[in-house]
Amino acid sequence: NDIEKIQNLTSLKHLTLSGNPLNTIPAFNNTNIQTLTMQRAQINSANFPKTYNGSSLQIISLSDNNIRLIGDNDFLSLKNKKLLKLDITHNQLNKISITAFEIFSQSLQSLALSQNSLSSCEFLATLKNLASIKLDQNKFTSLPEQLLIPNNIKNYFFTQNSIKIIDQSSPLSTWIKKNLTGINIYLKDNPLDCCGSLWLIENLKNSNKRYIADANLLTCTTPIQYFGKRLIDLQPTEMNCVIQPQFKLSIAEIVGISVGSVFLVAFVTVFVIILTKRRQRSHLRHYERIPDNDEEPPLPPLFPSSQSDASSYSQPQTSYGTGTFNDPYSSNHYASDSRTNVGLE
Repeated sequence: NDIEKIQNLTSLKHLTLSGNPLNTIPAFNNTNIQTLTMQRAQINSANFPKTYNGSSLQIISLSDNNIRLIGDNDFLSLKNKKLLKLDITHNQLNKISITAFEIFSQSLQSLALSQNSLSSCEFLATLKNLASIKLDQNKFTSLPEQLLIPNNIKNYFFTQNSIKIIDQSSPLSTWIKKNLTGINIYLKDNPLDCCGSLWLIENLKNSNKRYIADANLLTCTTPIQYFGKRLIDLQPTEMNCVIQPQFKLSIAEIVGISVGSVFLVAFVTVFVIILTKRRQRSHLRHYERIPDNDEEPPLPPLFPSSQSDASSYSQPQTSYGTGTFNDPYSSNHYASDSRTNVGLE
């Protein structure tokens, strides 16, 4: 068994299992391993087995795997509290529990979570000694408020996210007001809206770019007239910006508006149908029904049942007045035919 062979290597310090179809983290009880690398190993869970109790791990790399979630108990087995560096870059992470890394609160110095699908970082509150956090290429749309939590972080990496606006409500404003020192943040390749970030541009002009390590690389994405221009080259007083008020709707409000719109459309449709039918009926009120094509008009009676019927039948009313009508099928005609036939015999 390969695992048993590895465990028998008591002097082993660095173990690399990259490129193997592991799916889960294998159970080792070799307490001397300091560096564990399992990249491109199809791992879908960050849960460490209990065999890692008392391990000497200082560096763990789980990059290029399929991990989606890190829960509260995934690292509880690593009770040595010696871990310095954790790399979970290029996975499918979309959620990390607030206390997921709490067991490393006194030891972890570097945490790499780039190229994932994260949009928040509440877990930073438990990492008191963290010095560097890499959150490049995630789904942040603004600088998170966790950047205001007192800690020892010196380098924040937020490049290639979806951050559009950096204004005076951002953590950067608080850093400037408190005159904090020794902090660097990296923000290049974000789709910055320069008209919405006038505050940032003004502060870059006021020599407050000391916090933004890559300030010279920040460029505008919108508005179109400033696309590609560097923020440090812009003059806020000369910019043509019309700031539109931003209205943010909650999910409940959006759903309510959508449902209300559907009911309104349905009501209007039913109302129009009913109104159309009523108008059609009012137009047909003075007309008689035309028989269907397969219906024949009623024939007059062959033998009138009364004198009035006979009179009305023999002298029909026409548009030209009353006239004499010789019916070939009248009783007199039948009698004449009868006499003629007898004479022929």
